Amino acid sequence: MAHKPVTPDPEQIENAQAIWGGFTNLIKYSLYAVIATLVVLGLALIKW
Repeated sequence: MAHKPVTPDPEQIENAQAIWGGFTNLIKYSLYAVIATLVVLGLALIKW
């Protein structure tokens, strides 16, 4: 019995892209947050 090629629904593809987009945004902003925190801590230590 031959396997049919699995074609995902356009809706599934859109959902996956939306999830991936949100995930990459989350990573980007958490990276910014970490950098900002380090900068603030560095400045606090310098002034202290």
